[in-house]
Amino acid sequence: MNITYKKLFDITYNNKIFTIFIDNHNRRTFLQKDQKGEYIYPTLEDFKILNHIYNIHNPFLSSDLKDYFFKEKIRFASGVLALTVVTSSLSNTLEEIFKNYQVEITEEEITLIEEDTTPELQFINDLKELDNILGYTDISKEQVILAIESNNNISNYYKEIMKNLINKVCEEYPNIDLRVFYENIKTLKINELTEQDFHSQFSEFTVANYDSVTNTVNLSPNVSLKTLYHEFAHVMWTFYWPDLGIYRVSRYRALNEAMTNKVSYMLSSEINTYINEGLILDYFMTYTDFTYEDYMRYGIDKLIEQLKEKYSSIDFNYICSAIDSMKDSYTNLGVTIPLSSSEGLLEELFSLALLKINPEHPYESFINFALLLDQNNILFEEYLNKYNSRLTQLGYSTISKEELNKITEPYQDFSYIIGTEEQIYIGKIIPNQMNKYIILDNNKEKEIDFSNIDMIRSFSNFSYQLSLAYLQYSNIFGTNEFWQKTIKDYGNISDADYKSVPIYLNNKLLIEENPSNLYIQIGKNAQDQVGFLITDKDQKIIYKTDKSLLHLSNYVTLYSYMKEYQITDKIELSYILNNSYLLEVSSSFRNLEIEGKEIKVTPLYIMTIIDDYRGGKGYLSDFKVMKTDYGTKLSPALIFLDIEIDEDISLYTILNYYHLINEEQTEYSLTIPEITNLITNYVNEQKEIKAR
Repeated sequence: MNITYKKLFDITYNNKIFTIFIDNHNRRTFLQKDQKGEYIYPTLEDFKILNHIYNIHNPFLSSDLKDYFFKEKIRFASGVLALTVVTSSLSNTLEEIFKNYQVEITEEEITLIEEDTTPELQFINDLKELDNILGYTDISKEQVILAIESNNNISNYYKEIMKNLINKVCEEYPNIDLRVFYENIKTLKINELTEQDFHSQFSEFTVANYDSVTNTVNLSPNVSLKTLYHEFAHVMWTFYWPDLGIYRVSRYRALNEAMTNKVSYMLSSEINTYINEGLILDYFMTYTDFTYEDYMRYGIDKLIEQLKEKYSSIDFNYICSAIDSMKDSYTNLGVTIPLSSSEGLLEELFSLALLKINPEHPYESFINFALLLDQNNILFEEYLNKYNSRLTQLGYSTISKEELNKITEPYQDFSYIIGTEEQIYIGKIIPNQMNKYIILDNNKEKEIDFSNIDMIRSFSNFSYQLSLAYLQYSNIFGTNEFWQKTIKDYGNISDADYKSVPIYLNNKLLIEENPSNLYIQIGKNAQDQVGFLITDKDQKIIYKTDKSLLHLSNYVTLYSYMKEYQITDKIELSYILNNSYLLEVSSSFRNLEIEGKEIKVTPLYIMTIIDDYRGGKGYLSDFKVMKTDYGTKLSPALIFLDIEIDEDISLYTILNYYHLINEEQTEYSLTIPEITNLITNYVNEQKEIKAR
């Protein structure tokens, strides 16, 4: 039977360029490009690695791909195709390398025949199938939290994160099916590995992994909170339960990762992985009524099935295979493949846009598609011309790129988002005046002083985004409503970025305020536990963990503290007033010492340098004795000392060495001669210790 192939994209590996093809059984194969750009067969060693990267998954899919056809061959070595020696030992070696293949060797070629590796378990798609298998149909959030607490394999640090995740998911989706998470969480293990041990098992370009077969989350050191949310979200959906004879994996791996990211985005700021996959997922979801609750019940498979049924002319297998291979390229090789690099991928996605043109908003489908183009103006114009041709055929009026440019050109300098307490505006800088801006108010230019501005942010590519905004809202172009919609849709901001929003703790309203006007400090209670204090500009207490908090930190605005949190039009403090979140932003506070996942609160010491001309005051932790080309300097006071040192020293280290630090005393003062004497004695004593 003939195998047909379709081209995906080019990849660079081992300093060579390979074209990846996909066959009608969803298996990837490869041809190398020589210096002339002509195809040659890959060597056995190159094929072995590429095969491992791109063909490590079960071939669930099939499709009719007819663009390319060739008989697969592999060069045994870099210069020969025909094998001069054929032995049984070579055959055995190849069968060991390609365990999922039957290997046939002739004097002319190596043939690999793929074997069926589908597990001998029932594949579960619809969670309704679990009703009889598990013997129950529903599980409550409280039961899941109890299961988390009861798992002795998981430390309190990870339990806190899991409970935050399950609370947030249930808040957003009250009818979510929690049975998979409940069953997995009973025996889930967290495997914390060293960098070396982790990357001996997983790609150097990954930092975490959920292995459903062993029900283990494997982690490299210093994994971010948002990555943990992502991995625990996998635990909510995927399972491998051989005792029950069932398992669940996604056929569409890249889109599954993108949907998993949507869960982590509920609590954390976006992470820069699976961006293209996320864009395509969002694009697909505009064509169906598919929801996250549908995903939890049916998986991404259901979304693709719905799309195939409604738009049968689109090759969704090819689209999914292409982005799966892009995911594999990044995960295994660290290479990000632009969507435009895959011949036919954008065309296939664009064909979908042409199938659903909304008579009330003819450019709606094009706008959704244009978000996939990585703000590439050349591709934007190319596809706009194609889309306009289709609109013309259907009798709609059109707007060309030239007309768009003419309309939007007068506003190109207004590439800043400027927020005040009452409103958001589009704005621009006044040349040579750093503290003044121009805003558009009802399309009239007004000057605004920096002191009246609560938020300033720039667009990533204003020209591109303004073109999309015009196509979307041309009927209100130039009005305040238009600019506000442009900012909200393309400026990536929320209400909390610039104005007062309701702030809750455990669903209880504390205050409605701009988070930039609130301040947070970290301290510890009498039991040596971390505590939080939130105050307003007038030092009024909005929230305090404990009445007797000690060793309060420096002030940080609540807005800055929330930088790793998914800011929306309301804030729930329970997700960020905890140790796991504090670890993410601990560098904002000067009185925290971090050891692994333990947080120690120390006094915030203040140092005053007494000198008539060179004195100053600051945090003790900031003072360093530094060796420079111009002599020994005490920084940040910029005082030069008449001593010699071999390496930089913290002033805190010196004072602590002589037992001059007392937790009950938080303010200290020294003269320059006293500092010089302390440093000199410390340096000499350290030299004596090293000489012993």
